[in-house]
Amino acid sequence: MYRYLAFVWNSRNLESARTVNALSTSAPATWNLAYEGTGIKLFRTDARRTASVYRLDRNGGVIFGKLFESHTEAEVPRQAQFDADEALRVVRSGGRRVVERYWGTYLAIVHDDAARKHHVFRDPTGTLPCYSTTYRGVDVFFADIEDALHCLPGPFSIDRDHLSRWLYSLSLAREATAIENVEPLPAGECLTLHEQARTRTRIWDPVAVASAPNFERPEEAELALRSAVQSTVNAWASCYRNITHRLSGGLDSSIVAGCLAHAPAKPQLTFCNLAIEDSDAQQQVHLLGMDRATIEKVRAIVSHGDERRYARLVAQRWGVPLVERKRSPELNMQRLSAIPLRLRPLMYFASMEMDDTRMEMVRNHGAEAFFSGQSGDTVFLATTQPVASIDYARRHGLRPALWRHLLASSTLSKESLWTVLQKTVSHGLLRRRYVSRFHTFWRTTLLNSELATQMAHSEQTLREAQHVATAALPPGTQMLANAIASTAYHEFVVHTRGLADDIDPLDAQPVWEVALRIPSYTSLKGATSRGLARHAFRDVLPEEIRKRTAKGSGSAFYQNVVHKHRGLLRDQLLDGHLVNDGYLDRRKLEECLALDDPSTQIVASTLLSYLAAEIWMQQWKQVGTATAARYRNAVS
Repeated sequence: MYRYLAFVWNSRNLESARTVNALSTSAPATWNLAYEGTGIKLFRTDARRTASVYRLDRNGGVIFGKLFESHTEAEVPRQAQFDADEALRVVRSGGRRVVERYWGTYLAIVHDDAARKHHVFRDPTGTLPCYSTTYRGVDVFFADIEDALHCLPGPFSIDRDHLSRWLYSLSLAREATAIENVEPLPAGECLTLHEQARTRTRIWDPVAVASAPNFERPEEAELALRSAVQSTVNAWASCYRNITHRLSGGLDSSIVAGCLAHAPAKPQLTFCNLAIEDSDAQQQVHLLGMDRATIEKVRAIVSHGDERRYARLVAQRWGVPLVERKRSPELNMQRLSAIPLRLRPLMYFASMEMDDTRMEMVRNHGAEAFFSGQSGDTVFLATTQPVASIDYARRHGLRPALWRHLLASSTLSKESLWTVLQKTVSHGLLRRRYVSRFHTFWRTTLLNSELATQMAHSEQTLREAQHVATAALPPGTQMLANAIASTAYHEFVVHTRGLADDIDPLDAQPVWEVALRIPSYTSLKGATSRGLARHAFRDVLPEEIRKRTAKGSGSAFYQNVVHKHRGLLRDQLLDGHLVNDGYLDRRKLEECLALDDPSTQIVASTLLSYLAAEIWMQQWKQVGTATAARYRNAVS
């Protein structure tokens, strides 16, 4: 993760200028001033210097990160270069030209001197974190709150509403942080600062992309998808000499592995697999709040988390060393209190062993970057919903080919042909709203009843807003467009954040733009989840993986973790901040933890998330006490 700290202010305001100077002097000596322009100061705080600083001539601002050219026939996309003319085009477009002509991981601060405006935005898929706050007329942007704490006196208080949303459902926590007065800069949006005015405009819209001419024909879609993924992998692979790829053995990570093996840069590759213990794999997974039909669907596609056999097939195919490590439920959960500060609770229990393995790969194997297959489920369309026939009917109406898609949707969804036909007529031909079963199940929670009711209403409001925003799209494409906001994985990068970069090549603007233009009935080729991707990359996939439709799951593993750590959960939660501050219902919590297997009452990962939030609150209450004193001194 690239780390930075940027100050943006109205250069005509002398008081703001003095504030920036005061904040800058508190920066640690390890920080370096990467750019200084009219109303802009950018410090880079990452020691590895893998990010680039693109200075826009004529006082046009700066772009920090990695940028590659779009719309190029080059096998390896070139890194961006901005001469004076190109910089002028960027400024005149208010920054839009960056989104239209380039892609990558970046923060852009574009300065329009004539209009006295600053335009601030990040890459449309949000792979580079960007948070902001204001202090005495200065806008402060940063990737890591610990960097901001070096110079900002605060105050930093916990946002009760957002923390409630996080505890109820992570999907409700996308557009804010759990700390007051600190907010994320939404991906795809541009914040324009003009004297005292602040406006937001969307400069990259997934709905507009999906509404463009689409790749209807499977042959054309295959070529476009294959080209976008391989080109993206080629671009990122050219930036590193030593890459470790997190190879789960699933379809998505196997596709990225094959593309890495074909990258022209030929970096040194190591594959890494993290598997759960065999004993955990045999445990029955409790599926709470779902009806019988939905449970049967889930059980049909979910397998245990030990996929080493498949990872070995891929490693053997490409002759790449495979490092295998195991996960054990005997986790040292006390480590949750030693992780760096975050702006919302971090589910470190989900990545603790991977964090250890990544540190091992940096120290012993010289890893400069970690690649993964993250976002593959989304961009390749992993679903068992009958959206193919619904989307086809909505796009094309009653045509002979609809019958073929009805049969395919029935096969994929394991629903009767009659049921699929009813849904296709209702949601396809008549264009009524389609709601997936996975969005209607009862959510298990130990929040107090009043708070749980409020959050359930908030979740319904969110889904209504998402539907309104994407209503012009067929349901299958709506699912894809709404998923873009939830693809940021940088929050799970902990102790290697300053030692190696994390690259998710499938979570890239060129890949998303192709995926959004492929209709669901094309993506689900062969009546198979991610069917088009299976066919497009068939030559780089072992046949056993290409045909495999089950997905590995860690649910049973977390159930075992909860079972083994009930004592710690009781000690931390029953008389903790979440109970005392009115978030969790103590009676419900006590009854749950008294069970031999609490996972029969609440999803194991949810209970572990409560523990993560409790420890996170302990951290921030300590920080809050210290910063409150600093803030009082600063304003006195």
